Amino acid sequence: MPAVPRPTNPTEPARWRAPSPLHVLDWQRRQEAFTRTNLTQLMLETALRNGHWTMMPAAGTSTVRTDPAFAARVLMLTEADRLREARTYSIGPNATGLAVAAAAGSPPQEPISLTRPPSPSGLMIFADPIGSDVEAYRTADTGTVEIHTPIVAVSWSLWDGTQNQVGGIPLTWLRRSRHGSVVPCPDLQGIWMTFYAPRPADTLGIDPHQPVAVQPDGTVITAAQAASADEAFTSRNPGLYGPLAWNNELVLPQGEIFGQPQPGTVQHWAATVYTTWQIMQQTGNTKLT
Repeated sequence: MPAVPRPTNPTEPARWRAPSPLHVLDWQRRQEAFTRTNLTQLMLETALRNGHWTMMPAAGTSTVRTDPAFAARVLMLTEADRLREARTYSIGPNATGLAVAAAAGSPPQEPISLTRPPSPSGLMIFADPIGSDVEAYRTADTGTVEIHTPIVAVSWSLWDGTQNQVGGIPLTWLRRSRHGSVVPCPDLQGIWMTFYAPRPADTLGIDPHQPVAVQPDGTVITAAQAASADEAFTSRNPGLYGPLAWNNELVLPQGEIFGQPQPGTVQHWAATVYTTWQIMQQTGNTKLT
């Protein structure tokens, strides 16, 4: 994929309106329902066609066939099942700030362990963003735009060989490396993480004309247009509105050690989440409640 020139009109990162702890369970239920809709599949397919992904399922094993529509459907259905099984967690501003600072100073030093998550499946929502995704896109008018997307939530589940087929169709999972190359993901045990951004309606201080997405054909979507699309979907499908927007995903292999991840990457957000889990499991005088 050719490098996109750095734009001259970058957008600014934004804050967000987090739900109260009492509403997190409701957000989980709504997010699961929304993840099973055609709109989620369309949004995921658009992201895949834009090259915005870390893990992608492809049909076949010896002969691998990539199809963004097929991959989007597999991703959405497996994520919906993950959300259905998830326990919910609300992380306040103090704990969020502590985890972000700790991970920025030094990523977790322990080997990645399947027993470190507080539950086998979960949905964790942070009071403040744990990072920001910064992407540069070409636009239809031959310009470029830089989009900052705050990362405010994560879902997870344990990962093993049972994900190697869906509906009787064998799968090969492809992984995009930090350097951009695409390689098959080996059979392994680990922890799957999906990272979420807020919807425009919950993003504070955002200009209505600020770009928040770019279609594969280069059409720029503004915050106002995204909010309008959300409102239209909600009016047609009461109760199915998802409060979070899928951003990216990865698998943490069991036994590996975190390197020094670059800010703004899925590895950096994963290190922050893992640090949060470590803080939650502290005991004695250092325990954070």
